[in-house]
Amino acid sequence: PANLIVESVAANQANYTTGAPMTINITIKNNSSSNISTAFKVGWTTNGVTQPACSALAGTSYSVGSLAANTTKSDVVNTTAPTTPGTYRVAAYVDGNCEIGETVEGTPGVTVNGDNFLPATDTYTVSYPAPTCTPNPASVSYGQSSALAASAGDGSSYLWSASPAGGTFSQTSGQNVSFSATPAADTTYTITVTSAGLTGTCSVTVIGFPAPTCTATPGTVGSGQNSALSASAGDGSSYLWSASPAGG
Repeated sequence: PANLIVESVAANQANYTTGAPMTINITIKNNSSSNISTAFKVGWTTNGVTQPACSALAGTSYSVGSLAANTTKSDVVNTTAPTTPGTYRVAAYVDGNCEIGETVEGTPGVTVNGDNFLPATDTYTVSYPAPTCTPNPASVSYGQSSALAASAGDGSSYLWSASPAGGTFSQTSGQNVSFSATPAADTTYTITVTSAGLTGTCSVTVIGFPAPTCTATPGTVGSGQNSALSASAGDGSSYLWSASPAGG
């Protein structure tokens, strides 16, 4: 009788982020001198701990029309990684919908439903993607705010920090926050967002407060007369005055 087996199965890489595209490489073999002329399905799973039941497997199997004696057939399955972080093992099994009678299939040592089942030798790891940080705008004036938006990570919690110190967040947690600062000179702050133990960064540049200006009215006066001086800009809170040469 024919001996239909999964010769090999493997994920195409060792590490994925949650829900990312992944492929599974599967090779099946008719390991006998008898042709298999009956169509059958090859099933697959992204977590091959136990063999799925012999039942309809929509979306997790593909059809093979026949397989000549002592030949193999290799296929690539496109799917997505699990959405929960962890360690997994892909697996494949032939005759996933039990189209072929077991007297024809003749696989020795199979499980109770008669389908040959092979987990991959190697496991693969799924983890959350590192969070990202998007500032809007990336450059602001003294005392103005930049809106920060986080994404990825575990999607549920985000913690914020900035370097150098001195800036202010509207809140230190949450997916959407704002950041402002009042530096004396132009300063670029590295914003760090943390989620699920992973970090991402972006930058916000804050323009330092502008140099103060002085307006004299009038600009020319007679000896002993006064000119009214008006200051603006700077930090807007305190101004100190001096004159050169001395004597005024």
